[in-house]
Amino acid sequence: MRIERKYWPVWMLVVAMFFSWSAWGIVFNKMSPFVSPGIAIPMFYLTIVLSISLTFFTFDVLFRLAFFPRQTVLFHTYASLRQGAIVGLVFLGILVFLQYQILTWWIGGMISAMGLLIEAFFWSQGKKKRASHHENDTSDETQGMGF
Repeated sequence: MRIERKYWPVWMLVVAMFFSWSAWGIVFNKMSPFVSPGIAIPMFYLTIVLSISLTFFTFDVLFRLAFFPRQTVLFHTYASLRQGAIVGLVFLGILVFLQYQILTWWIGGMISAMGLLIEAFFWSQGKKKRASHHENDTSDETQGMGF
């Protein structure tokens, strides 16, 4: 089976996702938080955030490639990486509140809303860049006329 060169980053994401879930499985099954809490709990959080972020990142890139095939893989990775990191951090925040047993539905909602607001900020910045790019793209007729 020959894989096209443009899909190599996607396959690397799938391999990284597999290894991150394998690392989470090892931490979950082999490390006891009662024996070594200083290592086990941070490793659990690190591997679960990495696994969820990479999973969301991979499926987001695949979704974007399926519905927007004319754009390159690299074009899709920036937004997908950001969104995967935001989802992972939201999940981490919810897990931390759950560990301290102070998670309620409205705290989870506020953490999720913060993630949505962060993504909305980046989305509006990208929209602003695209709008300013189109404003600077003037034709010869409007040059020097104050338009």
